[in-house]
Amino acid sequence: CPVSTPLQVSACTDVLTGYAKDKTLLPNSSSGAIFPVLAAEIIRRGGIVFGAAFDKNFNVVHTVAETLSELTALCSSKYVQSCIPADCYSRVKKALANGRWVYFSGMPCQATALKSYLGRECETLITQDTACHSVPSPMVWENYVAALEKQHGGKLTSFSFRDKATGWEGYHIHAEFDNGREFRQLAAENPYQRGFLKGLYSRPSCFSCKFKGIERCSDFTLADYWGVKDIQPEAYNPQGTSLILLHSDKGRALLESCNGKLQITTAADGAFTFNPAVLTPIQKPARYDEFWTGYGK
Repeated sequence: CPVSTPLQVSACTDVLTGYAKDKTLLPNSSSGAIFPVLAAEIIRRGGIVFGAAFDKNFNVVHTVAETLSELTALCSSKYVQSCIPADCYSRVKKALANGRWVYFSGMPCQATALKSYLGRECETLITQDTACHSVPSPMVWENYVAALEKQHGGKLTSFSFRDKATGWEGYHIHAEFDNGREFRQLAAENPYQRGFLKGLYSRPSCFSCKFKGIERCSDFTLADYWGVKDIQPEAYNPQGTSLILLHSDKGRALLESCNGKLQITTAADGAFTFNPAVLTPIQKPARYDEFWTGYGK
């Protein structure tokens, strides 16, 4: 358990900012498309990538990509707790034992759990966690999907929490259905997204999360650089700018191998001003218990 047996965290982290130079990667990524660039390099080395994707029923499950086409499903945020299949960590261990590169992307608790499971540092393992606001209940997500399908009279065929058709900052919820209908709504006005941001259906453990702070046991932490237009305007990209917390020499070597594909610079002081989830857990909402008492009635 990564809570009862905490791992040693990094001694010194470099805080960087940037985005992919390939503009075609940005629309399908939550912010600056750092993940698909780094993960693609691992695949180029004959490696394997683990990350969160929708399954055919739009549950969020950690799955595997071994080709660039498979990697697309792992991009962009899914605001649901992902299921880690029973064999996920053992598959990582087997790939490492076979000498393959492995890139694991997940929440900080998931990345820490993997390293705790392995019990040692592995030279060909890259762990990347994400600045986590909290993880919402899969049950609430399943009920929301069912409500959308009933409202639009069809089965869901695609869903994006971070559609950037009108830009990164004003992103939308976008859903498509098998009857040809579409649903698009500003995320700030979407009921599921609003409840998630308030923490109304986050896991109780998220309110006392042990995996916050700049220093981590992972190689990278990726986050949105909210407020970059005012804090560091020269680093701003209207299709998304990422914060990159670089925790290890191994991570640095991977980043440097992708230098030609990334626009990277040092982040300015105050880079976490509008993304406090990097540093501290969210607070339990005053109406959390009331929400669950009334939910489903």
